[in-house]
Amino acid sequence: MELFGLGKPSKTRFASMMTRVLAEAGVPEPITYDEGRFCLSFRGDSRMDLHHAYGDYCSATRQQRKQVLTGYVQGAVESLTAIPDDLSEARPNIVSRVRESVYYPLIALLARWRAVRCRVRLRSGFRRT
Repeated sequence: MELFGLGKPSKTRFASMMTRVLAEAGVPEPITYDEGRFCLSFRGDSRMDLHHAYGDYCSATRQQRKQVLTGYVQGAVESLTAIPDDLSEARPNIVSRVRESVYYPLIALLARWRAVRCRVRLRSGFRRT
């Protein structure tokens, strides 16, 4: 079934697909596959672990598989991009985040609640409540 793209590809076949897509996206060669660690290495010190990508790819529908590969490859390509030295280069990639005024007090309250819950569990011997 895997031969026709219908089933789950072998890990080696998946690594081969990822290597091809990374190269097409502009990741510099050589891209090497480490079968024992199930990862790809490129650009000297960069490494891409394939376990999560493989799991996501195998659980995706046939229509979603290309999108899964693209998402992981974009992440790898972005990790290779250097951080700009000045603000004018970085400005197009800066995204502001507006939060409701209640957001930060709620996060603080949630943290306190979790801390209290943890102390209660410690006292009770880690029993689930």
